[in-house]
Amino acid sequence: MSYNLLKYFLVILGLFSLAGCEDYGKEGESDRGIIRAGQALEIVNTELGDNSLNRMTRICEALEEHHDNILRNVFSEDFIFSRRQKVYGDPNTRDITNLGVYIEAPNDYDSTPVFKGTRGTAKNFITDIPTENNLYLAKICDYTLNNVGTKPKVQEKVGGNYHVFNVFSDDGVAVGIYTKNSNGNYYLYRSYEYRFDINKNSRYYGMAIEQSEIFIRDYRGSDYSVLYQKFERAD
Repeated sequence: MSYNLLKYFLVILGLFSLAGCEDYGKEGESDRGIIRAGQALEIVNTELGDNSLNRMTRICEALEEHHDNILRNVFSEDFIFSRRQKVYGDPNTRDITNLGVYIEAPNDYDSTPVFKGTRGTAKNFITDIPTENNLYLAKICDYTLNNVGTKPKVQEKVGGNYHVFNVFSDDGVAVGIYTKNSNGNYYLYRSYEYRFDINKNSRYYGMAIEQSEIFIRDYRGSDYSVLYQKFERAD
């Protein structure tokens, strides 16, 4: 089942109520991280449950295969993404023009693959391509794929920040990055939301077909920027 990622980031920003949206969790799902702008993080020591780990296993398997295909230079086509954007100080989220990109495969396994613009620099676009060993899902994927490390938690302390995970669907996961405010509490200052192609028969199995990033200007969550992109087609 697929989910509306646009609605999900509105939930994070407090602009959409969960009451009429059971896609995003039910009471009792205590291993689903609550990611909310403007709310101090309530620190817990909860492990990801079996449902979330099973979902992440399927997602990580897809990410790993997509990564392998990138390294084998399987993808020579251009990818067309639609985009929406909200900038600081503007209350509106606006459509911006579609963008054509291609995948630049790294020279080694540990480097992050990236999208490059077909007509110059890819501005107002999320260029880093998530795989099983990079960005914010690497620790969970290492555990689910290789049984390495301790069982992942809903909230992980990373340096001076907390990373909060919500595996909100079979194909979707959100990561909230919380930093400490001067009052000693942790507040959301950045979040990333992903939906992946988990159809094993798809050429784009493991690709992030929708993703968004939110940057919060202040701990109250009163001003923020949003960048959202969705894979539309390949040329």
